[in-house]
Amino acid sequence: MRIATGILVVILLGSVTTAGVYGGTVLMDSGTLTEQWISDTAREMQSNHHPVATAETENGTILVAPINELNAAQGLTESSCSLVRLNSSSGGTEWRASLPDERCNNHAITGPTIADIDEDGGAEVIVATSDQTLNVYDAATGGLEWRHPTTALGYSEPAVAELFPAPGKEIVVADMRGNVSVVYANGSTAWRRNHSMSTWANPQVGDFDGDSREEIAIGTARSLSVYEADGELAWRRNATITELSTGQADEDPQPELFIGGRTMVGAIDGGDGELIWSKEISNADVHPVDDGDGDGTQELYLTVSGGAVRALDGTDGTEEWSTQLPGENQLMPPASMGDLDGNGQAELVIGTQEGVIYVLDPATGTQLATYERDVPIYTYPAIADIDEDGSDELLVMYGDGRVVALSFER
Repeated sequence: MRIATGILVVILLGSVTTAGVYGGTVLMDSGTLTEQWISDTAREMQSNHHPVATAETENGTILVAPINELNAAQGLTESSCSLVRLNSSSGGTEWRASLPDERCNNHAITGPTIADIDEDGGAEVIVATSDQTLNVYDAATGGLEWRHPTTALGYSEPAVAELFPAPGKEIVVADMRGNVSVVYANGSTAWRRNHSMSTWANPQVGDFDGDSREEIAIGTARSLSVYEADGELAWRRNATITELSTGQADEDPQPELFIGGRTMVGAIDGGDGELIWSKEISNADVHPVDDGDGDGTQELYLTVSGGAVRALDGTDGTEEWSTQLPGENQLMPPASMGDLDGNGQAELVIGTQEGVIYVLDPATGTQLATYERDVPIYTYPAIADIDEDGSDELLVMYGDGRVVALSFER
């Protein structure tokens, strides 16, 4: 055990003290999660729930964390709500870009995106904020490069794609009122559409219809829409979308859209909007889609309110396995996947409201390792090889604003 700024941190090692539940059978850990560092970015509130962004570059891994405080908290400072670049080796702060305290709240800074949008060899950090702007920062220095207006605070993470022959890449950003903007690399507007409806899901970009050009998928509380790169509406269908991912549900090379809503999950053909399959599952978070069992078809991995983790066959929604995690876990963040032990096969990672990180075998749901802090987790872990050893590490945003770096062995 170790004490970190008054918070008890416990690393649960080996197969001595922890167990998971799979198919009614108690399963013991077969691996270990080891704490590498904890960032010094604590906040009084315990509801930080926007994820860390990572990008692996020739000069090492870039880590950027959105740290938020409540505007009702006492003693707000200029760093209460701030975008922080963390040192990948120590978790220390390299630079900080802060919002004014009057703009500070638990949605002040969304999950950022890291990309070289102007293609000058240096990365930028792209983030939407509560001051109704899309901000682009130099990843190396934290200097603000430009801002673009939105109509409301952001919630989803901006997407970056090559949509036009113009120099650089384009940014797709959606705000909470459903206003969607496509922005050129210099900050000027390519086009804008307004859905006038709450928007939580991250925009998705892909060649959904196989025409060798990228399309943009936007999910709102009332609809799922796909736009051509120039802003022309390709199709729209009525649906309540809270989560949106892409993956393969059939044999053609074009990606499909996997949706999560209040009462259902499903797969939709991105080319024409036709429903491939749906399943009634309430309060499910949809995130990773991958072939976790190596059978040649992709699985959709769900986390469900109450602590359930489920794997569905991506082609028809058939359930392959289900695991019930201990604790109440009324809020379940989405899962993540990455090759944590460097053996060429991905592991499944889940954080819970109970403050526990679980590593599961994606083929069976078997529990492999756990790590625990007495602080809730509300967002999915980021995964990147921060020490360049060939194995991915976990970057976990805890509710108190601290980011924890974990390595896995088995």
